[in-house]
Amino acid sequence: MWSRIVVAFSGLAIAAEILGAADILGGGLGVLRQAEAQSPAASMPVLASDSRYALLLHDHWLRMEVIGGQLTLINGRCGNSRTAAVGTEHDAVRQNLAIQLHPNLVVVHFESHADGDIVSVDSDREKRLVIERREAGADEPLLLYRQETSGKVELVVRESGEKQVYTAPSFWHLLLSHEEVATEQLIPLLEAMRPHWQLAEQVRKLRRHMVSMAGSSELAAREQWLLWVKDLASNDFPTRQLADRKLRSAGQAVISVLSRIPSGELDAEQRRRIRTIISDLRDQAHDTPERVASWMIDDPTAWISLLDSDQTLERRHASEQLTLLLGEVVSFDPLAPRNVRDQQIVELRLRHLHAGR
Repeated sequence: MWSRIVVAFSGLAIAAEILGAADILGGGLGVLRQAEAQSPAASMPVLASDSRYALLLHDHWLRMEVIGGQLTLINGRCGNSRTAAVGTEHDAVRQNLAIQLHPNLVVVHFESHADGDIVSVDSDREKRLVIERREAGADEPLLLYRQETSGKVELVVRESGEKQVYTAPSFWHLLLSHEEVATEQLIPLLEAMRPHWQLAEQVRKLRRHMVSMAGSSELAAREQWLLWVKDLASNDFPTRQLADRKLRSAGQAVISVLSRIPSGELDAEQRRRIRTIISDLRDQAHDTPERVASWMIDDPTAWISLLDSDQTLERRHASEQLTLLLGEVVSFDPLAPRNVRDQQIVELRLRHLHAGR
């Protein structure tokens, strides 16, 4: 069950109150309140503040990072499971925050309301995350960001009654392939929760690092990684353990390869181990443009996104890298008019999807 965060804002004022969802936070919000009653030190007093996301930012209890291509809420100085509040149900601006700590996991429930404009963020024990913005009383959100345990993401944006849906294998893929809508809709909301994050600048740096690495490839290493994946299905336990250790030793670069293997091609043991390997590697450190570029170097999906660049140099390098990765000259002219390039990109995406690459 999702834990749900709703944040509403007007200007610089934000308000929130905890949703009455019984199954939130694993065993239910009541479980958290019961734990709070048993441990008074875990409960925080009501704070006299109406600043935007005051509770999320208060004393660095929580911090939002991108780890392994996933938006992740991590524990800062919280120390204990706790609840806190700003304002009451009678105030124009009100916030409530509930944090439940688990080993290597933080489950968060935050909500805020102000002047009928609502934003929500949900994080659960399965490491799923939802961020939502809606008008009070509306049936459909203005913005919805949904991130699955696998890391796959979906961004839904509604403007003038029209709904647009964008999907991607990871948070960074989303920002690369749909940079305009992410910059206008998603990034401002995220940077309100974590000021001075400079996500747009990180995307620009990611593009530059990818271009600087174009012409290189980890194809040989990738073939070895796939052999180790095959060994994960061995009847011999030491062989499976050795393959597991070797895949982990490859670091975050192996994540994109493991994530793209169709689950139908794996047995239960392979799926279990790969899921654990990806999760453990993602938890090691927050992403940097250099690190992300290193595990995107052999990812055709990422390079297809760069074909849509306004920079001729980026388009040329992306086309050359795709030729290297796919083993054939791609049908894309980096100097063609925009409408021609757009059609070529659509055809490349369809071919890439159909080939299962």
